[in-house]
Amino acid sequence: MASAKAFPVWGLLREARHKAGLSQRELARRAGTSQSAIARYERGRVTPDIDTLFRLARACGQDLRLTLEPYDPHDEALLRQRLAASPAERARLNRQAVRVAVRAAEARRHGRVRRLADA
Repeated sequence: MASAKAFPVWGLLREARHKAGLSQRELARRAGTSQSAIARYERGRVTPDIDTLFRLARACGQDLRLTLEPYDPHDEALLRQRLAASPAERARLNRQAVRVAVRAAEARRHGRVRRLADA
């Protein structure tokens, strides 16, 4: 089971509320709860149960979807590899990643990248 730190519900809730342009008070009114409860959720002091989270998302005009995906250790392996690298090597890898991102953005801007479905 994911911890509150691994799954930042407070950030998800705050993002949904901001996208909806709602104050904490308005979200609380729509969801049938108190403004102080919304504030506690958004500060990460209390984690809402899943039913409450779905209700709050709906009150923000959002649809919350949870999925289970097969475990893929790839990202964790990359992170461990990056953390094991020296600061100079991490800086070099970061510069390399930025160059690739810039090239990809440039290619998209000029229409030189096709979607996989178009290939």
